[in-house]
Amino acid sequence: MKKKSFFRGALIVTGAALLSFVVGIFLFDFVMKMVVGQGDEVVVPAVVGLDESKADRLLGEEGLYLVEESSIFDAEQDSGRVLTQRPEEGERVKRGRRIHVVVSRGPERLLVPEVSGLRVRQARIALTSARLRAEPILRVPHDRVEKDLVIATSPVAGTPVLAGDPVRLLVSLGPERTSFLLPDLTGKRESEVRRHLNLFGLSLSRVTFRAGEGDAGPSVVVAQTPPAGSKVDSRTSIEVEVSAP
Repeated sequence: MKKKSFFRGALIVTGAALLSFVVGIFLFDFVMKMVVGQGDEVVVPAVVGLDESKADRLLGEEGLYLVEESSIFDAEQDSGRVLTQRPEEGERVKRGRRIHVVVSRGPERLLVPEVSGLRVRQARIALTSARLRAEPILRVPHDRVEKDLVIATSPVAGTPVLAGDPVRLLVSLGPERTSFLLPDLTGKRESEVRRHLNLFGLSLSRVTFRAGEGDAGPSVVVAQTPPAGSKVDSRTSIEVEVSAP
């Protein structure tokens, strides 16, 4: 009886010791994991707005690795600046974690398209399609470019510009017209009037005959439109009435 009690007591003591040992190992492991785990975590620093190389160094000091996820054009940030980061600043992560960033390629540069020789409307469409803005038009005379066609642009075609930049159109008014004061043609023969007008690039657009002007002689100008002293050019319609031959 005493022998059985002895074995029972020994088993209880042994079991309690084993239980204490297991619990101790579990608690030790748990505490060590907490301590070691916290020691392996770092706070992600802020790298948005930094140059990519500087951001890489800053992350490296914390045991983190920079990974460039993509690069995009950005009108505000210079080329090489970090635009976004993931995970964000302030988050706790394990050492060795990769920090993904998007890097700026700087403002997007475009080339002014060639629109010389196009109508104004066509040129505007081409500039809009190129993501540029057509500015107010400057019109000037030009001897070789037809009226209402684009002569050139400012900046000139092929110039690198930013998206949305203005481009001014230089548009032709056609050949510059030289104007003259129309002299008094009355009393002169029609053939003489024609020769005189031709010297100045002018011509008669209409000739009518008037009877009953015998005193003037045949084919002599007795009336004119516009009247003498009027300003005329190559496009002006000049009409005369001459005495009947």
